Amino acid sequence: MKITLLFFGSLSDILENQDFELEENSTLATLIDKLSINQPLLNGYKYKVAINQKMIEDEVELREGDEIAFLPPFAGG
Repeated sequence: MKITLLFFGSLSDILENQDFELEENSTLATLIDKLSINQPLLNGYKYKVAINQKMIEDEVELREGDEIAFLPPFAGG
């Protein structure tokens, strides 16, 4: 299945937005495990994850066409 990865803030300095292929029935944890191997620069960063513009705190199953955004910590001012 194809999903879209979006990287924001300081993460966009090291990684480019991309389409990514996963096996059917993959979860967010599966994606993060694959990214830790394929994109090792991501391992040193803290980030939150949004799927289809909704912040995710729990484990979820990904679906064809999902848009996964990786958001670094941010502060207001």
